[in-house]
Amino acid sequence: MEASDHTLAPPYFAFKTLTNMLTQMEEHGPPNRIDRSFLSSMAGAAQSQFIHGLKSLRLIEEDGTVRPRLNELVAKPDDRPALIGQILRDRYPEAVELGKGNATTGELVEVFRGYGVQGDTARKAIAFYLQAAKFAGDVPLSPNFQTPKVSR
Repeated sequence: MEASDHTLAPPYFAFKTLTNMLTQMEEHGPPNRIDRSFLSSMAGAAQSQFIHGLKSLRLIEEDGTVRPRLNELVAKPDDRPALIGQILRDRYPEAVELGKGNATTGELVEVFRGYGVQGDTARKAIAFYLQAAKFAGDVPLSPNFQTPKVSR
């Protein structure tokens, strides 16, 4: 992973949004570029979050151009869990390492603060990570990890 990747906050949209989009792209393949016109069925804020998240996961370039890994996710649906697992290991090495032990949710929150998110955004980013890791099936998760509660 490039050092600059940690300058982008991790995705904080629902993981299901990503899997739904991949399934939707299966018939015709991904577009050359993921931009607002392609995501016209999403609300404006959701479009921004989704584009930002794809950049953070290194699935698209800064200008929205689709990277080979996104093409692979679309073209090989049976390999998606393994591909998602590799993306997580590349993007979240500290969280993956933490999951190998008996770490707590509080420790995971601290790791995500290091990724540049806090508060409700951190909660959503952790929820994305946990759902993606469960989908992958081979990313270690501490039995103590859970999505943090909404703080009031």
